[in-house]
Amino acid sequence: MEPPATDSKACSQPEFNQTPLICGLPDDIALFCLARVTRRYHTVLKCVSKRWRDLVCSEQWRSYRQKHNLDETWIYALCRDKILDQVCCYVLDPKSGRRCWKLIQGFPACSVKRKGMAFQTLGKKVYLLGGCGWSQDATTEVYCYDASSNTWSEAAPLPTARCGASAVSSHVYVVVYEPLSGTWQHADAVMASGWHGPAVAVDGTLYVLDQSSGTKLMKWQKETQEWVAIGRLSPLLTRPPCQLVAIGKNIFVIGKGLSTVVFDVGNAGNVEGIMLSSSIPNLTSDDDVISCESLSI
Repeated sequence: MEPPATDSKACSQPEFNQTPLICGLPDDIALFCLARVTRRYHTVLKCVSKRWRDLVCSEQWRSYRQKHNLDETWIYALCRDKILDQVCCYVLDPKSGRRCWKLIQGFPACSVKRKGMAFQTLGKKVYLLGGCGWSQDATTEVYCYDASSNTWSEAAPLPTARCGASAVSSHVYVVVYEPLSGTWQHADAVMASGWHGPAVAVDGTLYVLDQSSGTKLMKWQKETQEWVAIGRLSPLLTRPPCQLVAIGKNIFVIGKGLSTVVFDVGNAGNVEGIMLSSSIPNLTSDDDVISCESLSI
């Protein structure tokens, strides 16, 4: 009697021989349970087994959490220590009971002295692009930080070297993208004239932090085509120059030493023109904030 034919495809897929994620449960049910664990405990999940670690670090994990509205957004900040003149990276969990900025270890050694690096997020990774130094020309090097595995690695280089802005101009150009028509157009003179500082969009509304005299939040009113002042931020809490990050209806104003002010634009009250907000403890150092980005897992 001949043995039954073997399905070569089944043999090539090792997951059929893997132990279940949770003993006694199908993997889809196990994933349903595990994906609901708060992001700050994902490090603990990775310590359980190699399979759990691989799952938590996978794109499948991130996609599943996003699909079921389980993803949580953290803020990443690229800073420069003015005393040591070194670049470093911090992370903030906005929903943590004890909100505080934490240093990300393992920052690429060859990038700590560079200036003019771009700082961007894509998927579950944070990218450092290009940069230069006093004795170093602009570079094509790219490094990425995987937020799932908490590791830095070198990525594919840029096609051309870059450091800071690609061109220097005495003029500021503001362009607006119209998603319905899929076209870019120059902003009108009124919008451009009031655009002083970092900007974020919340529910389709543009907000700009004007730091020309203190810190004042401005909103672009589409109906009347004008900038409207929402209110000023307390000078006791903000330390310009600041960067902006939006998560949901909350805007985070992040300044020197990672001093952080948070307010809800959907319920932005103020007292005598000063906006009501909560704050997050800053660092003991006086680091400059180069750039801030958010990343969801």
